[in-house]
Amino acid sequence: MNKNAYIVPLCGKGYDIFYYINAIIMKTIHIFIHTLNHSGLVHAAVMMANGLVDKGYKSKLVVIGQGCESPYNIDERINLTFLNVKRGKGLLGKIRYLLQSIIALRKYIKARRAENLLVWGNEFTSVAVFIRCLFGFNAKIIGVNATSISSHLKSNKGFYTAVIHKKIYKTFLNRADHIIAQSAGMVNELVEVFTINKEKLNVAYPAISKKFFGLEITGIKEDEIIYVGRLIYSKNVERLLTAFSKIKDKDVKLRIIGEGELIDSLKHMSEELGIKDRVIFEGAMDNVVPYMQKAKLLVLTSRYEGFGMVVAEAIACGTPAVAVDCPVGPSEIIINGENGYLADYENDEELVSLIDKALQKKWDYKNVSKTVDKFSPENVLPEYINAIKKVF
Repeated sequence: MNKNAYIVPLCGKGYDIFYYINAIIMKTIHIFIHTLNHSGLVHAAVMMANGLVDKGYKSKLVVIGQGCESPYNIDERINLTFLNVKRGKGLLGKIRYLLQSIIALRKYIKARRAENLLVWGNEFTSVAVFIRCLFGFNAKIIGVNATSISSHLKSNKGFYTAVIHKKIYKTFLNRADHIIAQSAGMVNELVEVFTINKEKLNVAYPAISKKFFGLEITGIKEDEIIYVGRLIYSKNVERLLTAFSKIKDKDVKLRIIGEGELIDSLKHMSEELGIKDRVIFEGAMDNVVPYMQKAKLLVLTSRYEGFGMVVAEAIACGTPAVAVDCPVGPSEIIINGENGYLADYENDEELVSLIDKALQKKWDYKNVSKTVDKFSPENVLPEYINAIKKVF
């Protein structure tokens, strides 16, 4: 049996008569996501998809990118499909990827007669709306906004993002039937910058499940700061390296988990700052939880975020976080002095000072972990379901 085929269980713990009724009458929800690689967006999408099948919804997870193993456990009742669209580099490669995505999505929607689309990411929400407008499909579309769009557009000066993306967002995002924003800051941005009707918006935070990680908060820590994420311009890892070079405790190491176009320049920068022997570049990995659990601190210095999933993940592991108060997200996760510290967006001295303070503080790691209980599936999933019931 295909482990990812949709299965209605005949019996089992946690299922009741409402499950069977839902399984019969609920329409299929087609959940679109661009990849299954390790990222906060993918983690949130998989958690939400798993939660929906637990509530009796029939869910199909459609990955626009190429086939790969997911670092996250996808419920075996979820039907998994890969459209195998390959990402391109450079302007022509990105345009080709966009056009091929349009063709692949249209083909899928037509072949499956998909009527209820839950689309993760602003780009593909816009693409889905474009396809509906162009080909006259009757599908209902809920988009999930997972980043600060205005900051993304301001920070990326290339033609593809600054011109093509901006035009796509301005033209089509407002035509989605509903948009779920993963932080309150995103809602404000969508209303103020893109003039989207607030009635079409709601906040639904990404779900963090301790059971999902199988966590045990031991409090056993090493003299180590951790960064997890892509090594790209928006993450501003250069600022992290500079701050790390100035902290008081020179025995602490910095472990950087991730890969990206700036890897070589960041390694060179660590040499110039004289911290090469204290910085460990791990590259990308699927399971970062063991590293999060043993680190004393996670630091995030992004120019912008959507929610800052990695901050919540680290805190769920019992590891406090210091994050720059960037737009948007970290300010809705971090509680100063309880699970970390929020540094002023432009104050480098304060960032260094708060890293020192967090390293010296005697944290109650179990209490640190409890501060993200509000992002549990039980608390978060109803917000997604409310939007689904409203639109589908």
